[in-house]
Amino acid sequence: MNAPTCHLNGTGQERLLANAMGALEAVQTAQTKLQEVYPNARDYYVQPQGEEACRAAVQQYLDMARKLEAVEKELIELAYNISQQGSPTSS
Repeated sequence: MNAPTCHLNGTGQERLLANAMGALEAVQTAQTKLQEVYPNARDYYVQPQGEEACRAAVQQYLDMARKLEAVEKELIELAYNISQQGSPTSS
């Protein structure tokens, strides 16, 4: 995601950074909560779901985890880019 430009007429750098960090924290919470739904083989009976049901569920879980990791990395980059901008001055 492109970082917004910090300037006098826009949202302040501190607020932009706080918003990005809040979103990052929410994604990290989602990552923790996602661990609670990791598929357990005992919950996937062969009948009626079939022998591959648990393996498929694990793959789907890993796909979701990768998506959250990608969003986490983008938010870290966004926060970094916001933090690296100089504070606007009224010169």
